[in-house]
Amino acid sequence: MACDKPWFDHLVDRTGDCFCWGLVLGSAYDMLKGMRNSLKGERLIWGSQAVRMSATGASCCAAYGGLSSVFKSSMIYVRQKDDPWNSILPEAAASGFLKIAKALARLHARLSFLAWEWH
Repeated sequence: MACDKPWFDHLVDRTGDCFCWGLVLGSAYDMLKGMRNSLKGERLIWGSQAVRMSATGASCCAAYGGLSSVFKSSMIYVRQKDDPWNSILPEAAASGFLKIAKALARLHARLSFLAWEWH
């Protein structure tokens, strides 16, 4: 992280960059995936439909970028030095945090279904 840039500016920049990367690369991936799984004359239609169906990829990338930026700024503040570990550990922490959040969401969905079934 640049020393001349405040942590909040770094957070906003990183989140925006990750959102843009997720939007561009996610859309290209979904377009190719939709075109590959379609009939020969309808490739463009199915590719564009696949892009519209999975539009949440950019927000997931933005969440990852924002979390990793917050974790990196926190590590620099706590450790009072800027070294390569401040780039490695926050990425792992952001990945783990998002995996835990996804697992808790799945658990919550399953438990709410079971509660509805028992009622």
